Amino acid sequence: MQNTNNLRPVLLFFLVFLQMLPAARAQFETVTDKVVARGHISKAEFRQVLYDLKTVSLRTGYSYIALIGLVIHETGYFSSKISREGYNICGLTGLRAEWKGKPVIRQQHLVRDNETGKSYMTTVPFRSYESYSECIFDFADFLTHPRYIPLQNTHGARDFLQTLGACGYYQDRSYTNKVMQILVDTNLMPAEAPVYSR
Repeated sequence: MQNTNNLRPVLLFFLVFLQMLPAARAQFETVTDKVVARGHISKAEFRQVLYDLKTVSLRTGYSYIALIGLVIHETGYFSSKISREGYNICGLTGLRAEWKGKPVIRQQHLVRDNETGKSYMTTVPFRSYESYSECIFDFADFLTHPRYIPLQNTHGARDFLQTLGACGYYQDRSYTNKVMQILVDTNLMPAEAPVYSR
């Protein structure tokens, strides 16, 4: 006769997991509704984006919630020209030598010189894709560059976003707070006291 005491923790986990599914589904439907209402993306397209981001999160260990917030921020709730015309939802530029695709748009962009600390406007070529999925998986590949190794040791959305900035992905000192506010506004995270990004 099999010992049922060994099965209890597993059964308990699955019961708790099954009880959480409707709440998680409702939470992501709220996000979907908010993004679709503000942007130029259908529910089906956004659900695919969520699925692809979850796939990247599971493969890399990066914060799923942070990836969602990053994509919403980079696209302005899927209303930016580069997301509409070139499916670029991660803000990836065509500046790196290994990028072989064509730039979608040459757009004015504020850049900060890390050596002098001065900011200036320049024209930046952004990458172009055939689909949101292609962009997401290119982004995951982009983050395998050695300069992003510290991301492998991050825990949670804020830590991931701050480390992303420390690795040089963005120069905007309030980037982390902007993305965290999106996560609060879309009900993906509870409101918290602001903490300034590094």
